[in-house]
Parts: sequence; C-alpha cells; structure tokens
Amino acid sequence: MDKKTFLAKIILAIWVILGCFCAQKFDLKNLQPSDWMEVGEDVLEAIEPMSEAEEISLGRTVSARLAGTFGVWKDANWTEYISIIGWSLVPYSQRPDLKYHFAILDTDEVNAYSAPGGYIFISRGLLKQLESEAELACILAHEIGHIAHKDVIKEIQKSNLWKAGTKVAIEAGEDLSYEQEQFLNKLSDVAWQRLVVKGFSKEDEFN
Repeated sequence: MDKKTFLAKIILAIWVILGCFCAQKFDLKNLQPSDWMEVGEDVLEAIEPMSEAEEISLGRTVSARLAGTFGVWKDANWTEYISIIGWSLVPYSQRPDLKYHFAILDTDEVNAYSAPGGYIFISRGLLKQLESEAELACILAHEIGHIAHKDVIKEIQKSNLWKAGTKVAIEAGEDLSYEQEQFLNKLSDVAWQRLVVKGFSKEDEFN
C-alpha cells in the first residue's frame, strides 16, 4: 500500500466517524464509501507541494503588487545591466532552468525582493548605496538563492490557508476563474507578509 492510499484510508476513517455524528444534522446518509474516498483524495491533493507553474503564477501576482506599490524605474540601460549580471549567476544556482526576471523598483528605500517563480527586484535606493559590480552581484545572488530554496513557497505551504484544503489549480497561462483569482490573491497576501512586512527568518537569510 503506497503512502497516498494509506493516508486516504485514514482520512476516510475519520470522515466515517464524523459522519456518524453529523449524518442527522447534514444529509449525509446517501453518501457512498466511494464518495468519502473522493473527499479524502481531494484533501490529499490540497496539501501537495506547489507546482512550478503555480509558483510562477503566484510570482506574477506578487510582482504586480510590488510594482504597483513602489513603481518600476524604467531605465532600459540599468535594467539591462542588472539583468545581464543576474542571468550570469543563474547557471550556478540550484534552479538554473527557471526563467528569471530582473527589475528596479522606483523607490529610495534600500531593499531587494525575490518573488516566487523567478521575479527579482532591487530598489533604486539600494543601487545608489552600492560601490561595485561585485556588491550588486552578491545581492542578486542572494535573491536568486531565496527563489532556488523556495523560501516564500515553504512559508506558504506551512500556512493554514494551504493546509485547509482550499487549494485550486492556478496554473500559469490559464484564464483564471473567480475562485482561482481569490485563492491566488490570498496566497499573495501570505507571500507579501513574508517578503515586505516580516522579512525572512535568520535561517533563510543565511542559508
């Protein structure tokens, strides 16, 4: 018996026990064992790791929020410059096949952000503080590392939102339904708290 089947049977047993209590209040008498198993499988699917396509879709949403909050400094030369340096570092990361995007936030705040799915932002204020290309490379490498280690994704997967069994498909490139957009926005809130409000833990920062 594989792990998924074993867990599904445990969930089924729990639901059956709960069903004895709830059947009178909720019309559950007509549900068959196969229905309970289907519910268990849905719960298991809900706690599966986020796929790369879902991560990219989430990253787009978080990136749009960052751009909307701080603005994007649309200097083509500087954007190309940091992108070239960033792309030169990607092959040495743990996720070299992921497509990375680099942009500059139009704010004097000194900070950098790594949104899920390969979206990296550095603030204009931080660029002003740097004294060499090597310093810029170190910062970009650090942000690439956060994405490679999936630090934001791990935080989301520990959240009650992800564990609650409300997961719906948010594959990148799809026309999202209202339910999918709502779920994606909720995930974005969790990511925003970690990236902008709270920041990463010391363990994540020094890994």
